[in-house]
Amino acid sequence: VVAAVYADEARIKYLLEEGVCDSKRLSDTMIVRLANKLRKLPHSIVKITPPKYNDLYSSFGNLNTLLAWGHATAIEELHEKTQCKNVLIDQFANEIVVESALAKKKLSLNLDQRHKGEEDPVVAAASILARDGFLHGIEALGKKVEMELPKGASKQVIAAGKRLVAKHGPDILKEVGKLHFRTRNEILQDSFLC
Repeated sequence: VVAAVYADEARIKYLLEEGVCDSKRLSDTMIVRLANKLRKLPHSIVKITPPKYNDLYSSFGNLNTLLAWGHATAIEELHEKTQCKNVLIDQFANEIVVESALAKKKLSLNLDQRHKGEEDPVVAAASILARDGFLHGIEALGKKVEMELPKGASKQVIAAGKRLVAKHGPDILKEVGKLHFRTRNEILQDSFLC
């Protein structure tokens, strides 16, 4: 999930008053609470389901290029709504990666990429909306496969993945996860030994 948020000076004041900060510092409960408030601001959210993610990853062949496409898509949608030309993102790759993705969309914007960009309240607001989208997405996937899906790459994720494969077969993983991650190999290791 990638999100973009537009905020002018008054909206930035609102973000600060609401306690918006880096999503990594917030509990899931706080993420959901804040996201409900943040959806009132002009925003764009790009949600990529696991099957679509796996297709896109095969097409792009590189995680940073895929992420740049997601960022450029969210930025493009928000630019269409607001006409804002000033963009700040958390830098996750070489600057040219996102610049190229925006150029492919024929967007000419003032792009600022910063390490620790989530220190800015507007970038932090976008990260909260993205995390909220992820939380709702993983909950929906869990309901679809009738089991709770833990987050991350922990031992609990491996154990849940092994139970899922035992119940549905290995093809279920493309429906619920990123196939190029090492976690997939760990789940499938020993899954078919008798």
